[in-house]
Amino acid sequence: MKIPPEMEADFKTIRDFVDAYRRKYNIAPSSTPVPEFSDYACGEGVNLLYRRIILGPNDWEAELVDDPQSLQAVINQIEKDRKGYGL
Repeated sequence: MKIPPEMEADFKTIRDFVDAYRRKYNIAPSSTPVPEFSDYACGEGVNLLYRRIILGPNDWEAELVDDPQSLQAVINQIEKDRKGYGL
């Protein structure tokens, strides 16, 4: 998947957070998609980051390239959670 140059920094932020989170909590990505929660109940950023990206298979980049609003929701969630998780 070719990431547009203007999105590279955001994708690096996501990859770095996901790698650190997986190492800290000893999480291996699933080989199949993980069921997601309702966006209404927990928010799109939480759902995408913790269910789809961290727990799911490593095939999430295309989804975020095609949806800049979802990309921003994930970046906002990482910014909120980075200090709380010490990552």
